[in-house]
Amino acid sequence: MRDFVTGFFTGFLFFFAIVILFVTVPDAEASSEKFDAAVKVVLKHEGGLTDHPSDPGGKTNFGVSLRYLKSIGYDVDGDGDVDEDDIKKLTQKDAINIYRKNWWDKYRYNQIIDQNVATKVFDTSINTGHVRSHKIAQQSINELIRVPIAVDGKFGVVSFYYLNQLNSKILVNHFRANQQKFYERLVVKNTKLKPFIRGWVKRAQS
Repeated sequence: MRDFVTGFFTGFLFFFAIVILFVTVPDAEASSEKFDAAVKVVLKHEGGLTDHPSDPGGKTNFGVSLRYLKSIGYDVDGDGDVDEDDIKKLTQKDAINIYRKNWWDKYRYNQIIDQNVATKVFDTSINTGHVRSHKIAQQSINELIRVPIAVDGKFGVVSFYYLNQLNSKILVNHFRANQQKFYERLVVKNTKLKPFIRGWVKRAQS
């Protein structure tokens, strides 16, 4: 009987979440304004050109690593290959375009209504990868609801429903705590990352 009730509730919630998303998806202008506000936070955290020997991503510019640039084949200088010259020549506009297409639009962050929640998930996605950011969000959701959702790193209608329906301030506070715990565990597993922990914790608490 309990399984039936849980299944019925989940099915009803799935249907209701689809309805909520259909009526609350922002228009293009609203989505653009939300992205503009969110990407400013990302750029503030990421800074400009860096080449830290302990950074597994290698040389980065505006938060875009050489490793990532190679993975998407982004040839900035148009010379037929992707190398350190491309990272050096990457402009802030290039980085913003990458963030818009390969993160914001791809993972549908415009469907997150609250600006602070959308910015937090987006900024963490840039820093940790989208799967980890989504898992942190889902874990935070589960700390605030009775029937847990899957912590699989994939945002479906149920995840978006809770991201939009839960108290945004409380949700972001839980997200911050779980994000910081992730960074701390990461440094314990790989001590070479220790130089980054102070900045990461500051980013988590922002």
